[in-house]
Parts: sequence; C-alpha cells; structure tokens
Amino acid sequence: MRKVFALMLLLSLITTLTGCVDSERYWTLPLEDGFEVWCEDGERMLVRETDWFRYAFVVRNIEALRVEDNFILTRGGESYTFVETATGAVARTASGEDGFRAACEALGLETDCAWTALDNRPEAAVDAWHHLYDAITPRELAAVTSAFGGYAEGELPTPRSCLYMNSHGGFHGDGATFAELRFAPEDGKAVERLLEDSGWPPLPATGPAASYMGDRLPGEICSMDGVGPVMPEAENGWWRFADTTPGDYGYIANFVLWMYDADAAALYYWEHDT
Repeated sequence: MRKVFALMLLLSLITTLTGCVDSERYWTLPLEDGFEVWCEDGERMLVRETDWFRYAFVVRNIEALRVEDNFILTRGGESYTFVETATGAVARTASGEDGFRAACEALGLETDCAWTALDNRPEAAVDAWHHLYDAITPRELAAVTSAFGGYAEGELPTPRSCLYMNSHGGFHGDGATFAELRFAPEDGKAVERLLEDSGWPPLPATGPAASYMGDRLPGEICSMDGVGPVMPEAENGWWRFADTTPGDYGYIANFVLWMYDADAAALYYWEHDT
C-alpha cells in the first residue's frame, strides 16, 4: 500500500512539475506555414506565428480542420472559415453545407475531402507547455501594471495588443510570467507621463537589471520548438527592478523587471520565481 501511495505521489509530482495537468485539454498541433492549432483548457483555436514570437489568433472554437494547397479550412458547428496560408487572411466564411460548397467552388477547392476532428487530441499533437493569450484579464493587467505608483483604473491607456505567458503553478508555485503590452502611438506619451510620475528611472538600466536586458526567458515558458520570448534591449524608455528573493540568499533568485520601450510604445513585464 505504501508503494502504491508513493508511486501516486511521484506521478502527481511529475505532473505538477511538467505542467501537463490534462494532455487532452492542453495540446498543440503544428501545421504548415507557421500555423498551429492550440487547445487551451478545451478551447481549440487556429493561430499563426508572426514576427518576434508573436502569434495572431485567426479562428476560435473550431471543431475540425482541413489543410489544402494555400488554404486551411476550419469548421465550428455550421460555420466554415477559409484561411489563406500565404497571408494568414480569412479569405471567406460560410454557413451551412450549401454555403460551404459555394465557397469551395468559388475558390476552386474540393468539397468532399477528409476533415481532421479536434474533439479529441489528434495523434500528431504535442504537449502544450505554454499559455498564450491575445487578451489579458483585469487581474493579469493589474499584476503587470503594479509598478505604477498610485495606479488607478482608467489612468493607463488600453493596450492595442497583449501577449501574456505564465508558467507558475509548479513545485511551490515556481515559474515565470512574461507580458508584453503594446499601445497605440498616440497613447505612448500618456504612458510615458505615468512612468515619469511613478518615478521610473530612464534607460539604460543599471545594477542587476542591466544583466537581464536582452535575455531569453527560461525554457519552461517557451514554444514547443524551444523559441522563447526575449526581454528586449531598448535605447529610449524607462525601467524598474525589484528583488523579491525571500530571506538572505546572498544572490538574486526571484525578481520582477519592468521595461518600457518608448520607440515601440511597448511595456514589458518579467516575473521570475524559483
């Protein structure tokens, strides 16, 4: 009985450390031309890699897909979407079988090819070690902007786009959080005023923070091909660094680093816990 209990405890620990809580609800299906299907907590979506490890969400809530020459076709209920792989643009949407057939004929595609069902994890799928979202929740946004002195709701302009990654939840809550908030150019000055009023020092960073600029994030928060996000180096902007290491370790084990690139109107956040 003790051996069984020990084995169950070990398997539970391995599951926690790797983050693979439920491989049926969290997986990635690589496709061609930079496209992937992500299943995040049971929600299946078609995404496309763009520049600097940024992903664009193309179609959500898909149930099946077909990969044709120059096209990816997705199906969700009675809705069909035709995505051009060369550009990533949605070429045409259709509803119902009649609409689907008409759209296929207009694009010169066959209507009776086989679909890959996504209700269950496909054989070609791989484990998803990452959690990326194109929208950020209010709680996540509050955590990312917590360095703003006297931050109040409505003071920070709404980001134009967001990238949020979080691998926390492993052993003792270890993990990393990375966020990139990109603002419209016209909102950049408002963000800069907030940073100056909050006492952020101007770039370049000094002290321990300088060693993390340009660093690639650790492997537990990366894509399946091993390419992880980078805390970029910037010439113009502001930064802030906090050593959050508990106790007297004699070295920095945990930290939070914020950096704002004024030229790109982008705010970066990196929290590291060991």
